Amino acid sequence: VETIVTPFILLSLLCLWKVVEKGSLWGAALGGLLMGLALAVKVSAAPLALSVVAAGLLFLFRRGDGTLSFYGVPRSRWLRAAGAVALAGAVALVAFAIAEPYALLDWRRFLKDVVEQGEMVRRIRDYPYTRQYVDTPAFLYQIQQLTVWGMGIPLGVVGFAGLVFATVVALKKRLPADILILSWVLPYFLITGIFQVKFLRYLLMITPLLSLMGARMLFAWRDRVSRRGLSEDEVVSPEPMPERGLNEYERAWLRRRYGSGREGTGQGGLSGLVRNLGPLTRPASFGRHWATGAIVLVLVSSVLYS
Repeated sequence: VETIVTPFILLSLLCLWKVVEKGSLWGAALGGLLMGLALAVKVSAAPLALSVVAAGLLFLFRRGDGTLSFYGVPRSRWLRAAGAVALAGAVALVAFAIAEPYALLDWRRFLKDVVEQGEMVRRIRDYPYTRQYVDTPAFLYQIQQLTVWGMGIPLGVVGFAGLVFATVVALKKRLPADILILSWVLPYFLITGIFQVKFLRYLLMITPLLSLMGARMLFAWRDRVSRRGLSEDEVVSPEPMPERGLNEYERAWLRRRYGSGREGTGQGGLSGLVRNLGPLTRPASFGRHWATGAIVLVLVSSVLYS
């Protein structure tokens, strides 16, 4: 059932981002609807409720520049955030009741089954098919299995490194997008990681987000290589640049190195120089190509490994 519940979770997080951005009540309602459907498929999606609360709080404290501030929040914003969270919760309950009516009609059996599964994953109940996980290390076993047999070694390493990277960035810069994603990934991984029973499919619900965070880490590294050696004044330039295929860091490097010269002559200056430069000789291009090569290597090797 993880293949069914995972799209609901991802779409719910996408709708909750609209709550973070604008306090959207439509986003809250759709996010709650998708959360209710996810819970109807599998109650392991329950930590998604933390993401609903996180979305409300992030909207409450989010400033216009995308960072967080805990001071001077107007009363109207408090009401909007509380309304969005309440709406998402109410819609989730209704959706769960419609999609899983027997959880209410025979709630004693429903709770009994949930408790039984909880005891199974903690090995309070002993079943033959769970004995294979005896003495396997918590967290490390899941990471090793997902890396080797799930995502493939290249993408798996990048994915878990991206999780660490996103956590560090969230702690240092307090970016709302990182916090929203981590509000689902970290609680779910911590809960699942301490299970005594460690079926690989349990991690499917965070695997797409691990890939996303890994990709973000690689592209952040690529951008960092591009910025190396350039000051902020050089990176941000008000002058229009007619050359295509260059980013602002490459243009700034050329301007610093060779000066502006006589634009439009076709001989000297920046325009003439750029026209005679091959792509591999552009500023920071060696570092950028190494970074791009690493990204391509991860993608290609992951496909071949699969």
